[in-house]
Amino acid sequence: MVTEALALVGLEGLEDRAAPQLSGGQQERLALARALVRKPKLLLLDEPLSNLDAKLRQRMRVELRELQRRLRITTIYVTHDQAEALFLSHRVAVMQNGRIVQEGRPRDLYASPASGFVADFVGDATFLPGEVIAGGVQALGGSVRCALSEALAPGAKALLVVRPERVFVRGAPVGAPNEFAGTLRVAAFLGDHLDCVVDVAGTELRARAHPTAELRRDQRVWVELPPEHCLAIPDDGWRPRAFARTFDEDDT
Repeated sequence: MVTEALALVGLEGLEDRAAPQLSGGQQERLALARALVRKPKLLLLDEPLSNLDAKLRQRMRVELRELQRRLRITTIYVTHDQAEALFLSHRVAVMQNGRIVQEGRPRDLYASPASGFVADFVGDATFLPGEVIAGGVQALGGSVRCALSEALAPGAKALLVVRPERVFVRGAPVGAPNEFAGTLRVAAFLGDHLDCVVDVAGTELRARAHPTAELRRDQRVWVELPPEHCLAIPDDGWRPRAFARTFDEDDT
């Protein structure tokens, strides 16, 4: 039984080693093997990867996912890491102040969050307060066409949710819907993309651009927010710590 459990987590041949003699990843596998020995019908994993470095965490995520699928054990996985929640789960329950505020498939939570808190937990986003108008929201110094939550009616206060990876940055306008002129404030190279911050009508808007894009600080640019990727939800007063801010003269 013990040998079988160790083999399941890739620790065969290490039966005689004490836990302190194992690496961080091996110790996590050992803890999992100890739980699997009992052949549970329900497995609870509480932040099992929190003490591992980033690359080892990524590798262990893959191993946990494949192991869970192979054993078909119902697993409750507790985490504050959005990547772990989306990668490992068939269904995600997001909790706020000890209460479940939304539950569903990872794709559904990402595309249709019920609140700003949920949108912020399941991925990066820019949050823009505005007022609902016909077919969109008044924001960024103009009207933004977007999908509207069923709870919103014209005149209501709304929070516009825009994912950075859905915002396109260009050096010239193309006449697309939801196209706004702005000034590039940040274009940080992160390997597979440029992480950009654009000042649009005095408001900070995050975007991502191709890593080879010719962009420079203080350049005049145009951002496109495709309407199908913009979502307006009721503004319940919640704000993330890094909320979209307006620029002062000192910032530029």
